[in-house]
Amino acid sequence: MYLKTPFNAAFGEALRRSFAYPGVVIHIIIGRYDYMKYPLTLCAILLTMIFTAIADAKPVDIEKEPAEHQQIDPEKENTTDDTLGRKYIMGITGSFGGTYPGGTVAGVGDQKRSIGMAYTAGAHFGFKTWDTGAIMSAVEYARKTLVLERSYMGLPMTNTFELSFVEILAGYRHFMDMIYIETGIFYAVKTGDWTEHKKVGKISTRSTIDERSGKNEMGIYLGAGVAYPVWNNIAIEAGLRVDASFLNAYAGNGDKLRSNTAMIRAGVSYTTAL
Repeated sequence: MYLKTPFNAAFGEALRRSFAYPGVVIHIIIGRYDYMKYPLTLCAILLTMIFTAIADAKPVDIEKEPAEHQQIDPEKENTTDDTLGRKYIMGITGSFGGTYPGGTVAGVGDQKRSIGMAYTAGAHFGFKTWDTGAIMSAVEYARKTLVLERSYMGLPMTNTFELSFVEILAGYRHFMDMIYIETGIFYAVKTGDWTEHKKVGKISTRSTIDERSGKNEMGIYLGAGVAYPVWNNIAIEAGLRVDASFLNAYAGNGDKLRSNTAMIRAGVSYTTAL
């Protein structure tokens, strides 16, 4: 049996209206009842509203921003491939510098050696055997000038020997980031006509050096430089190389000469996996 009392009436109306109009229940009930007299009614209304709000609430969809598509730098992505895959190095180089003659210079004690001009141009090829090192080879055309100063019959005399070679180099290049150092051996094959320019006092003469006086050279080289990458797998190279021959290139008129050169080098190299 249902008993109609102020409490039941208030609770029923609060319950009904809480489901129908949860937003205005408090205004309606507060206007008609003294909740200090009916504290349970107040609790019931508040609980009803809370559960109603929970029941009616919809989960909020939090739209997560899509993960930003990360652009991978092909060069970084292929770091391992570049390091291990790009094993072959090809390039062209040119150099310019000076030659200082070694060996024996004939004279009466006033003879001296002077620095002459030297230049080369050629191509090089390398195979990377390690991440930081490569076996290198090169073929170059080299022009070297040996200059001697002494006296002849009381007059100053200068002998200038102009030599040309095709040089074959083989060695090892070690990389330290962009910096490299290299060393190896070279064999220089005599090519073309060699000439001697002789100046005694104010008189100058030029002659071709006898074939029997010209020899092939062989020696060691040491170099260092920078290979600066400018685009993808292309790098600009710049450095210094010193060549020292231990075989005489010229033997005549008492002179036995070999070349020692120091040159500034520049070129372009290309690395590939082929």
